[in-house]
Amino acid sequence: MKKNLLFAVVLFLSLVGVISCKNNKEDASGTVTARLQSYKTEFSLQVWGKGGAVNVLQYDEQQRLTSWNSDSIRWHYSYRTDGGVDVYGEFLRDGRKQFTGTITRNEAGLSVVEDYSVLISRLPVEPPIPEMMTYTYDEKNRLIHAADKAEAGAHSYTINVTFLYEADDDNVTRIKYEREVGGKTDFRYYGLEYFDKANPVGFYPELLMTTPMNGGYQVAGLAGYSRNKLLKRMNRYNKENVMTGMTDFDYQYDVDGNITECILTYRMLNDEGSMASNDFIRFYDLKY
Repeated sequence: MKKNLLFAVVLFLSLVGVISCKNNKEDASGTVTARLQSYKTEFSLQVWGKGGAVNVLQYDEQQRLTSWNSDSIRWHYSYRTDGGVDVYGEFLRDGRKQFTGTITRNEAGLSVVEDYSVLISRLPVEPPIPEMMTYTYDEKNRLIHAADKAEAGAHSYTINVTFLYEADDDNVTRIKYEREVGGKTDFRYYGLEYFDKANPVGFYPELLMTTPMNGGYQVAGLAGYSRNKLLKRMNRYNKENVMTGMTDFDYQYDVDGNITECILTYRMLNDEGSMASNDFIRFYDLKY
């Protein structure tokens, strides 16, 4: 299997797990009082067809994510005394893809390096593929750059993602994405629009569409990335600054203001305007 295809599969499977717990509600003592425990997904996408999953999250006594299990993939995290994290992930459907690695964090507890070995087959047919992801933050500990590099021979690739903010606003306004593989470069950027409504529990589905990182750790939230408002729309542009598509975000809430459902609806654009599409991903039955 080509590594860039594997990367796309990982991103897609991770889309069933993009609820962040980084900004969960806290009481006056700083104790987390709302922590996502489980949720369900269903999707209908032209590329992947129809499907869904049940996702369950577990935490240690310090409320750190220790496992995320879905119907198709699972991740496990062990926290070392030096502040690092050991990671293991595998696909459950065929048992042929495994991920092992470590996450290095800085003094602020932010991830700075994710170092992985990707084994495409359990049989010794291919050597493990080394992959490294790095993250950079500004003086306010906001994520400003993420990079992913995999050494896989002719299928090696490099991805760079830049996050742009306006002044002191902690809401990301643009995300620039550039991938180089096989001597070809794919460039796009996203413009983010927000509702005038506070983000109640830290819910970041846009990261899996724009950021190269392992799916399980994404469930717990990418440290340094946050936004104060609910995302309304994400517009996609090509290198000529022409809009090529958009994703709309719609939410449902419970009586306490927690998100209970979110639907992402996709539309592509051509020279004549919006193209008909029934593509969507629905997150529902969120349990805290």
